[in-house]
Amino acid sequence: MDTELVVLIVLFVFIILLIFLMYIFLKRIVEKINKVSKEYYLDKVQVYDHLIQEKEKKLNELNEEIAKKNDEINEKNSNEGIANINNVSSGYDVNIKKIDYQDEDILQQIKLVDEKFNLDEEKLIKDFLVKKVKDNNFDRYDQIKKIRARLNSKVCYDLSTKNAKDQEAFIREISSECQDIIDDYINKNKKMNIITFKPYLEKVIKEEDPFVYVYVSDDKKNYNYLSDNILTIQDKKIYRGIMIKYKNKMYDFCIK
Repeated sequence: MDTELVVLIVLFVFIILLIFLMYIFLKRIVEKINKVSKEYYLDKVQVYDHLIQEKEKKLNELNEEIAKKNDEINEKNSNEGIANINNVSSGYDVNIKKIDYQDEDILQQIKLVDEKFNLDEEKLIKDFLVKKVKDNNFDRYDQIKKIRARLNSKVCYDLSTKNAKDQEAFIREISSECQDIIDDYINKNKKMNIITFKPYLEKVIKEEDPFVYVYVSDDKKNYNYLSDNILTIQDKKIYRGIMIKYKNKMYDFCIK
């Protein structure tokens, strides 16, 4: 019995010693890993610091060069201004040359365009409203936009961690009046995926948009009075005429 007790004590001591040695060994490994990690981190920080310093140096050189160029330009403009003032104030013999329009063809072409391209924009918009604008459902448009508003980035992220059935159940719950949109998406894509459903919804919104966007060249022109769903927008690229955007389609009646 005494022999067994001694053996147990020896085994116990051996196990304790083994655990202690393992602890020392693991501790050294952890310390070594920490040391290597810190050295790696410091090396990277030094590299980034060096890159930042180089960029700051180049940026300062560029700013100095820009400032130098600006000073040269300002000095040149100032000298030219003084010279012009001196020329004007020295007497009445200032030579003002008559502008010579050498390319008369361009002027004739512009005149011809102004004469020929003379659209009755108001009549054109009225005809467009009668022939093209139909079945405007503002309530449905607002409902679809509310669905988009509910699907913010946080909600989309949460949905992306769920399976397709749970995603579909949630979207159907917030889209009670627009189930056909979800049905159409499922028919085309087999199952719900919030990653692709969001762009699909944006496309549907553009197609369901009940507003008629009229692009004009002059900011003084406004055709909103012709209909409640007309929005007039200035486009400085337009020279004559108008452009109409409706249901994600563009109708061009202009010269740019």
